[in-house]
Amino acid sequence: MNQKYFAVDTKRIVVEEIPALFMRPEGVENRLGILFYHGWSSTKEHNAFRGAALATSGATVIIPDAIHHGERGAFSEYQKPETTAQYFFQTIEQSRKEFPIWKKYLQEQGIDRIMVMGHSMGGFTASTIYCDDEDLLGLVNLNGLFDFTVMEQMASGGLKNRYIPFEQNPADEIEKLKNRPILMLAGEDDALIPYTEQQKFYERLQEMNDEKDLVRFISYEYLGHFVTTNMMEESVSFMKRVGDIR
Repeated sequence: MNQKYFAVDTKRIVVEEIPALFMRPEGVENRLGILFYHGWSSTKEHNAFRGAALATSGATVIIPDAIHHGERGAFSEYQKPETTAQYFFQTIEQSRKEFPIWKKYLQEQGIDRIMVMGHSMGGFTASTIYCDDEDLLGLVNLNGLFDFTVMEQMASGGLKNRYIPFEQNPADEIEKLKNRPILMLAGEDDALIPYTEQQKFYERLQEMNDEKDLVRFISYEYLGHFVTTNMMEESVSFMKRVGDIR
């Protein structure tokens, strides 16, 4: 298999007070950009290797810090249930509102074909953005969910009623995802996000899709809440196919 790899120019940028990593492959003429969203308790730097895997394969990549993460502040204990309940969906919603800033920035760099990807909370985030913007080429959801109600259902005791409500649930807007390219990747031993819920959503989506090969769901046996080399290989293959990178 002939595979081109590119040197990558990586730099920290700040756009409208939002810090991000900007990765651009050198010598690439295509106009494909990817917004990659990190997970809960993570940062842009912790996802730099994933961004580099996409960029060396030919896409311009932006990885922003979400609010309450990285340079935008941090909690002492992300895993406290009360912290998750109060800030998880708020963080997703803020990233969703900020997406037009990044879309405009990419367009100013000559990038007018855009995809969204994300891991865990970032998968939730990318899914809401994909519902909002029908111009986006594709979506990769790594260990995330489309049905946000699952998070509340999984909460124990009185915490169920303490979740700050989400403003948008992609599962309720499934019509906006019909016949659009989507890749879902999940670990079957994920203790945080049940892969079976993603599988159910995949089956719902395939029932309404006219083009069945536009959406793929891949689960990995014995894998927990992690992103593997195989997952990144699938993501790059999807990026190349949907982004028409040759």
